[in-house]
Amino acid sequence: MISELRGIIVDAGMDYLVVDTAGVGLEVKVTPRLASRYSRDDRVHIYTRLIVREDAWNLYGFGSR
Repeated sequence: MISELRGIIVDAGMDYLVVDTAGVGLEVKVTPRLASRYSRDDRVHIYTRLIVREDAWNLYGFGSR
């Protein structure tokens, strides 16, 4: 389980952030409100939940636990 991420934003969209964590870029699905808080090169600490399904592994991010 991936429960949290700390790193630097390398890309941000309306509903996702890509967080560089020690050279690995992880795409995290977030709400538009949370995505609007961050921009490229910002440091971030996000709590996450990994959902594994038959056709996809999705990482969802939250501002608090």
